[in-house]
Amino acid sequence: MSQQEVQPQRRSRRELALNVGAVLGLMCIVAAIASMLFGITPLVFRSGSMSPEIPTGSLAIARTVDAQDLRVGDVV
Repeated sequence: MSQQEVQPQRRSRRELALNVGAVLGLMCIVAAIASMLFGITPLVFRSGSMSPEIPTGSLAIARTVDAQDLRVGDVV
């Protein structure tokens, strides 16, 4: 009897783990496609060269812009 009671709980945990993995994988695929469609690139600041404004380990989204569109104060 104890094996019959444990079996459904294990199965539901396994299904939950697979579903969570599938959702995370799908989110990664959607993010990659959106990145290509909108021409954006995620960047991680690995050094302190931009500190104190941007701390090490921060995530930024970069895209190509025309030089004429740049203004004083823009981070390039």
